[in-house]
Amino acid sequence: MYALTHANIFTGSQWLTDHAILINNQLIEAILPISEIPDAVPQHQCKDKIIAAGFIDVQINGGGGHYFTKDQTEATLRHIAQAHLKFGTTNSLPTLTSTRFDDIIAGINIMKTVKDKYGILGMHLEGPFLNPIKRGAHREKYLLPPTDDKIDAICELAHNTITLITIAPELFTDHQINKLLDAGMKISAGHSNMTYTQSKKAFSQGITKATHLYNAMSGLHHREPGLVGAALDSDVWAAIIVDGHHVSYAAVRLAWLLKKERLFLTSDACFVGMQAHAFEFDGFDIKLQNGCFINHEGNLAGSNISMLDGVQNSVNHVGIPLEEALKMATLYPAQFLDVADKLGKVQKNYLANLVILNEDLSLNNVIMEGNFLTPRIHK
Repeated sequence: MYALTHANIFTGSQWLTDHAILINNQLIEAILPISEIPDAVPQHQCKDKIIAAGFIDVQINGGGGHYFTKDQTEATLRHIAQAHLKFGTTNSLPTLTSTRFDDIIAGINIMKTVKDKYGILGMHLEGPFLNPIKRGAHREKYLLPPTDDKIDAICELAHNTITLITIAPELFTDHQINKLLDAGMKISAGHSNMTYTQSKKAFSQGITKATHLYNAMSGLHHREPGLVGAALDSDVWAAIIVDGHHVSYAAVRLAWLLKKERLFLTSDACFVGMQAHAFEFDGFDIKLQNGCFINHEGNLAGSNISMLDGVQNSVNHVGIPLEEALKMATLYPAQFLDVADKLGKVQKNYLANLVILNEDLSLNNVIMEGNFLTPRIHK
């Protein structure tokens, strides 16, 4: 047992000073005034630091030189999770993009053995049932129509494994969408060319999120608001990439003003902690240009940021208040994933997954299930 003291603690709903976080094994045992810490409990002073819940990312493609769609192995997922942990992401949904159907099945099966390890909350399957018109960097040869046999094969394996699936709903029948929902998956609309009317219908059927708002979806026009307009004009969740490349900071600000607590951050990271500037396999090729990944067609192909970057950019460039940016990286994704009873807050009996930030919002340390990423608080 130990205590974190003298920090500015953001619990997910309020700021606390002159309080301590008491951590016992993997859990937060108490949040109490510093004066009430038992004498025998070691203290880690965090003066001038900010403590918040660990970041939760619903879409990470790779990290540390490893890419899930290329290699569907436990080692790949462990390396990816560990790479993002170094930037404050304690929990995530590794994302499998459109690929061979056999590899999708292999990815689902390996996720069954890995879920709940390394902070992994399940898989995000992005594809292969996407609209070719809005495919972005997805390889067209691996996009598939949503046939009943393919959907059934995925649904048979999906329970407690595929947490989130991104589809183009306009390609699906109502019955097929219900199959996905009945298998326990949350459905997100993305890589879609739906009209506003089609989008609103899809939301009424149980699709509760839009994947990377603004990107790879029918745009907002004053006579046809498209999927962007429908997402902004409803209470569905939306995740957004705040890297200054995928979406202008002004557009992020407008989305936040409209969506408020239904908008949260995601990285959609191809890699973090990787020095290489190019990556290629099986017709998928990306290179780093001006801070973002581009494929040979000139399309954006995932980001080069972490959730920490997203928080910093939200505060420093978009003008979102710090407490709201922290919620967008912690509480809101936890609520979307239905894990806000154990993650996304600094609260008694929650997992001790925490980030410790310096005053300039740079990362000082990370605590994962009660264990420090690095041995001590940096002064």
